[in-house]
Amino acid sequence: MAPPPNLERYCKADDLPDLLAEAVERGMRKVLADEKLRDEFWRSGYEELEKHAGTNVAQWLGRRLLNIVITAAVAGVLAWAVMTGKHQ
Repeated sequence: MAPPPNLERYCKADDLPDLLAEAVERGMRKVLADEKLRDEFWRSGYEELEKHAGTNVAQWLGRRLLNIVITAAVAGVLAWAVMTGKHQ
């Protein structure tokens, strides 16, 4: 596909990847130089990580407690069956 006719007036199509890379780099440098934006970025990232970590800990604890309850119930039923002779 040929580039739009006006594009060749400004640059060669072969230069576009380099020009795009330079533009992205300039944009990233501007963002990194903006202290307020940088602080907001890291604060929001930390808050998101904290939220997920809390959820994961709660889920892990819930699974462990459920395993303990099920294991205790099965052990109790087996012990009752053996003690009453109903295991046969």
